[in-house]
Amino acid sequence: MGLNSIEINIGTYGWCHPEWSGTFYDPDLPADWRLSWYANHFRTVVIPADYVLSADRIDRWLADT
Repeated sequence: MGLNSIEINIGTYGWCHPEWSGTFYDPDLPADWRLSWYANHFRTVVIPADYVLSADRIDRWLADT
């Protein structure tokens, strides 16, 4: 009998956390590069429900990731 496999995606609630500067993010990393950096380490992110979304913002996120 083979082993069953389960895909688990690890992520966080958002990616803009000031306390991550100097730990997860290099302190010199520009804020607008953080999503790209995050996407290179995690495949999943939870977008806060109260975040105001527009088609342009989503397009930028897609381009950054």
